[in-house]
Amino acid sequence: MRLSVLHETTYSYTAPFHYSIQQLRLTPRPCANRSVVEWQLTGPVPLSATPDPFDNPMHTLSITNHGSKIHVSARGLVETTPPHDGRVDEKPGRGDSPHHFVSATHFTQPDERLLDFAAALRDRPGPAALLDFAQLVRDAVQYETGSTHVGVTAAQALAQGRGVCQDHAHVFAAACRARGVPCRYVSGYFCPEGAPGEASHAWAEAWVEDPLLPGGGSWTGIDVTHAGFAGERHVRLAIGRDYESAAPIRGMRSGGGAERMRVLVHITPR
Repeated sequence: MRLSVLHETTYSYTAPFHYSIQQLRLTPRPCANRSVVEWQLTGPVPLSATPDPFDNPMHTLSITNHGSKIHVSARGLVETTPPHDGRVDEKPGRGDSPHHFVSATHFTQPDERLLDFAAALRDRPGPAALLDFAQLVRDAVQYETGSTHVGVTAAQALAQGRGVCQDHAHVFAAACRARGVPCRYVSGYFCPEGAPGEASHAWAEAWVEDPLLPGGGSWTGIDVTHAGFAGERHVRLAIGRDYESAAPIRGMRSGGGAERMRVLVHITPR
């Protein structure tokens, strides 16, 4: 399948800013099941490219002149093939060691309720058991647009019982790690069936042990929101320990007054 992606982000400010720096994880992360046919990332100034600590393609946008608007555009074409049971096949790198994804973070720190919930996940789960647990997460945290914000933790989302894809991925990752299963957060895009989609997305990748594979296992993509494997309709941008280290755009600025952000995401099968 070929997927055409357009992702535009515009920041508008009520006063000129003095300085702005943004980390952009807006270039698809390569793996055997997804290849970039063409991709273009543009901003108001030239972008500096370097891999981040998890080997995600990352560009830095640094603006030192005064301004009141920042526009970033990513567009391109990605070719995907269906992975077997969500298995992620990628070259070994700094970001894929399961040891990096066992400990809790701010977003995935479990409380007593989450630890009790995680008990439903059996030890050393295979792909089928991970899917079963994803369904439990989706049932426990009902999808509701606008019910949370980017600062909500896994424990808070589970207690509230409502959330979005970011919350599903955080709850799933927190429970896996509480049971000793390495799990990483994934940011990217999802193209729904039947119609062009307008959605950034987040899901998880859990480590499945297999002594017959190099490294003793492989990562398996689990789309908790859809209670299914991440497949040919998913485009990965970045992996991380949680939203904070895999967000498509993160940064800071000096000055600028109040901020307004407009985001357009459009993904279409070709």
